[in-house]
Amino acid sequence: MGLSRHIPNTITLLNLVSGVFGIIYAAKGDIGCAFVLMLAAALFDVLDGAAARGLKAYSAIGKELDSLADLVSFGTLPALMLFYMMQENFIGPLWFTYIPLLLVPCAALRLAKFNTDETQAHGFRGLPVPAAAMFIGSVAAIMDLYEIGWIHNLMARSFIAMPAIVYIACRLMLSRIPMASLKSFSKVSGTQCNGTRDGAQDEAGASGQQPYGSRTALIAIFATPIVAGIAVLLTFLADGFLHALAGGICTFSTAYIIINTIAGGIARYRKQ
Repeated sequence: MGLSRHIPNTITLLNLVSGVFGIIYAAKGDIGCAFVLMLAAALFDVLDGAAARGLKAYSAIGKELDSLADLVSFGTLPALMLFYMMQENFIGPLWFTYIPLLLVPCAALRLAKFNTDETQAHGFRGLPVPAAAMFIGSVAAIMDLYEIGWIHNLMARSFIAMPAIVYIACRLMLSRIPMASLKSFSKVSGTQCNGTRDGAQDEAGASGQQPYGSRTALIAIFATPIVAGIAVLLTFLADGFLHALAGGICTFSTAYIIINTIAGGIARYRKQ
């Protein structure tokens, strides 16, 4: 296989490096740049899995490296982005601004928990760490980019808003609610995947069954957040591309979380 077997791990390291530089920019107060670097990390996170499957370069070290990179880029980085924004803008006691840091241990537990679960192969149980990162990171970016917007004012002045979104993200990451992934399509169509590099390992329950019974349902679950995100992006494009991108990502991640939580909850209820 030669050098090709190192390509997926190299891409994973680019994910990690993006997260590290994102943390540096967040510490400097440049949340917009940190947000862009988080999105770059997400792109590398997708590409390393695709490279591993395409080159058949699966390895135990690759899976562990992917989890470590995800903890930095999608656990630590978005938590620090929101932490720094709250430190700068929150009107209230300083200790309150440390609440976003709870995302880091929850992300670590989520990654470790499902890295050791070999019974789940086609879907997620609980919110994937990258999805939680998109939600938290985009909220922090919107606070930074829209300094007089309603989201900024709500997060800066309310004692409920920030703890609520942190609790929701942490609770869903550690939950057992079935959530769809792109690999869910292979289960529905009857094909099998031969491996994974996802740090938040693919899951479908202890029985290994896919909770979403039809391809149409899966398409709807993914298409609705995508369409909503694009619509918001185009609507706010006049404010600047980064402003529109933050709004689009926030809308996409919020819709993904809501739809999957509802659909997964229904699927879990029907199995009881």
